[in-house]
Amino acid sequence: MAEKDMNAEIRKLQDDFSTLRGDVSEMMTLLREMGAERVEEAKESANDSLQASRERLRRQAASLRTRGRETVDDLEDTIEGNPLGSVALAFGIGFVVAKLLDLGGRR
Repeated sequence: MAEKDMNAEIRKLQDDFSTLRGDVSEMMTLLREMGAERVEEAKESANDSLQASRERLRRQAASLRTRGRETVDDLEDTIEGNPLGSVALAFGIGFVVAKLLDLGGRR
C-alpha cells in the first residue's frame, strides 16, 4: 500500500513537473514575443524621430537658402544702386587685406 501511495506521489510529481515545464516554455515564448514587440516599437520610435529630424533639417535648409538668396539680392541691389561706392569699398577692403598680408611677410 505504501508503495502504491509512493508511486502515486511520484506520478503526481512527474505530472506537476510536466505542467511546470509547459508553463515555463509558454512563459519563455511570451517573453520572446514581448521582447520582439518592444524591439519593433523601439525601431518605429527611432524611425519616427529620424523622419522628424529630416523634415526639420529640410525646412531649415530651405529657410537658409531663401535667406541667402535674399542677402545676395540685397547686395546686388546695393551694388547696382551705388556702383562707384561698391568699387571703392572693394578696393579699400583689398588694400587692407594686402597690407595685412604684407606685414605678415616682413616679420
